[in-house]
Formats: sequence, C-alpha cells, structure tokens
Amino acid sequence: MKRKKTLVIPLICALTLQCLAGVGSPKRAQAADPLTYNGWKYNTGGEILGYTGSETDITLPASLPKAEGSSVMIPMYTVGQNAIKNNTSITSVVIPEGYTRIEASSFENCTSLESVKFPSTICDMAVLDDSSQMQDNQNNCAFKGCTALREVTLPEGITCLGPQAFSGCNALEEIELPSTVTDWDYGLYGAAGLKRVTLPDNLTEIPRSAFDGCSSLEHLDIPDTVTKIDWYAFRGSGLTSLALPKAIQEINGRLLSQNGDGTYKDKLSVLEIHSLTYNSMFIEAKELGLYEKIKIPHYSLSEKYFTSAGYTNLEYLPEPEDEDLKAVPYEGEYDAQEHEAVRVEGLQEGDVVTYSSEKYGTFTEEIPVIRDAGSQSIWVRVERSPYYSPWQVNVTATVTDSRADLRKELEKELSKAERLAADKGLY
Repeated sequence: MKRKKTLVIPLICALTLQCLAGVGSPKRAQAADPLTYNGWKYNTGGEILGYTGSETDITLPASLPKAEGSSVMIPMYTVGQNAIKNNTSITSVVIPEGYTRIEASSFENCTSLESVKFPSTICDMAVLDDSSQMQDNQNNCAFKGCTALREVTLPEGITCLGPQAFSGCNALEEIELPSTVTDWDYGLYGAAGLKRVTLPDNLTEIPRSAFDGCSSLEHLDIPDTVTKIDWYAFRGSGLTSLALPKAIQEINGRLLSQNGDGTYKDKLSVLEIHSLTYNSMFIEAKELGLYEKIKIPHYSLSEKYFTSAGYTNLEYLPEPEDEDLKAVPYEGEYDAQEHEAVRVEGLQEGDVVTYSSEKYGTFTEEIPVIRDAGSQSIWVRVERSPYYSPWQVNVTATVTDSRADLRKELEKELSKAERLAADKGLY
C-alpha cells in the first residue's frame, strides 16, 4: 500500500506543477530514435509523435512501453507538433486523462475529423515551444483545416487556447469557453463557421483578434465583468450589433477595422454602450456614419460626446420606471445647523443613489449638505438593476434668511462657544 502511494502522489504533483507553470508536458526527450508500438510513434518523454494505424475512431494511449518489448509502461502527456497532421481518415479522437498539452498543428488538416473529446487534465492547446503568438504563423493551429469538425467541448482547467486553434473549421458552429481560459489571443481567429460563442461569466478581457475572421458570428453576449477589449477583437466578424458592457474601461484601437485607403471593412447596424462613465472617444467623428443607430445611457459621458460630435441618431437605453421615485430638496430657514440637502423617496432594495453638482460631473454616494443661506443645485442619480440608464433629476436646495439680526446673534454665540471649547484647558 505504501509503495502505491509513493508512485501516485509524484504523478499528481507533476501534472499540477505543469499546469501551474504553463507547461503542459515534460520537455521532449533527447532520444536518438523514436519508439513505435501498435501504430503509435512516441518518445520516452511521454510525447505522441505520430500515428500510422488504420483506425478511424481513435483513442490516444494513456501509456506505452518504455522500450521495445519492455513490460514497463510510461505515461503519455503530450500530443506532439504535427503528430496526426494531414490524416484524412480519422473521424473522432478521444484524448484520455493525463494528457496536459496539445502542441501546434497536432491535428491540422484532418479533414474527416468530426469530434474531439478532451481530458480534464489538459492545460495548453496549440502553443509552440518558442511561445510564438503571431497571427499569420501557419504552425500555430492545432485543428486548422479540420473542415468536418462539428463537436468540441473545452474542459474546465484549460488555461491556454493557442492562436488559430480552430482556423478553417467551418463546420464548427458553436463553442463555449471555460472559465479557466486566460490566454487566448487569436484563439478563435479564422473560425469562419462559428455562429455562437458562450463566454464565461468571470471574463475580464476580450484579447487581441479574439473573433477576428469569425464571419458567421452575428451576435455575442459580452459579460458585464469585461473591462478591456484589445486590438482587432471583432475585425472581419459577422457581428451586426454589439453591446459594450457597463464595466468597460479600455478599448485598444477602433471597433471597426480599416482598409489601407482609410475606408472601413466592417459596419455595425447597432452599437450599444452600457457604461455611464466611459468616454467614447475611441469612435472618431468620421466613423459615426457607419453606425445606423447608437444606443447609450442618458446622462453619460458617451451622450455628451456623441451630442457634441453632432451625431443625431441616438437612442437612449430605458431608465427605471417608478412613479414613486422622488428627490425632495431641503427648504428651510437659517438656523446655523447642517442639513442634508436632498432626500430620495421611493427607493427599492439594491438601488444606488449618487449626487453631483453638475449633469455630467463626478457622482458620489456622499449626501450633499447645506447650512448657509442661499441655494445649491444638485443632480441626483438612481441606478437600478437591470437598467443601464439611470433615473436622474436636478433639484435646488435653499436656505432662506428672513431674520438677519437673529442670524448674526446665532453666529456670535456659535463663535463664542467654539472659542470656549478650544480654551477649556485654561480654566
């Protein structure tokens, strides 16, 4: 029993460390000659190098002999670069548990391949040993040109989806990205058949060229957790409408790609911006005509920008409809006391109330106060889920001074009290 534990624990630790380090399998063994067994070509480093068998529905071996004729088995970890490339006979592939890495071009141009089943242990897909990430590198694509591939389920645990992993897989119409994927620049580049892509709820970034060339993709739900969209994310996609999430903070480059002569390749019928604060300067004035309609929240920096740019075909996102919502400003006589300048009635659980001194200013949850005689203009905003446009109103708080003499006496007494309080240690 002790001997068994000694063997299993190092194997589990090795797999865990490989995933955490971003290395799916051990370095290639420096063997002079590869080994062969039952149609499989491999090395003692646990890497599948090729397949010469006649099976069309294949399951990769979990382990293979350490040497020709040996009864000692070594586990397989990696599908090596170009290992099954150009095999036009196989129709399905099962990669068993224990495999952690699929190297570049492993299954490229397997034109009869219809389905792939991945193990939960897989970490990396289509990543070159030199970590090349260039979009035009033809050796980056694990399943490039698998024109019959229809079914792919990426498991939770995979962290890296290499460039152009499914480029040219025109029969692949749907894919779901697991929550563990953190590195997928160019990951779906050229996947022209994709119609539906499900993104994880915890996603924070749409990386460079994420959907570049996904010409069949007409709709995409971007999670509200996304704060950044990188270069060329939607270039050449089939998107006809795009809704930017509320949390967006950074967009690198234009949403639409340009030709060399300055004209645009793409056109969106509807652009929907949910952020209340994001400044839409990434859209140049000459680009505005490419959007048939732009939907934005009321009282946002986006509204201010588009209005000042002269764009007239704006549509406002709906704001909370609640007849009970009411902002009541303070109105009273001077009494030398501090008063909340406004109170809001008709609130629901979860409402966020903020205040500002100007319409497009900086809003804060700190309630403004008023004491001295005079008036104070206040903008009140109520944000309520699931609305992206806030309820907003301008009110004026006032303090009147109908008894000037009394005010002077009160100020005198207040000053006296403050002075006595400061000097109390002398008495």
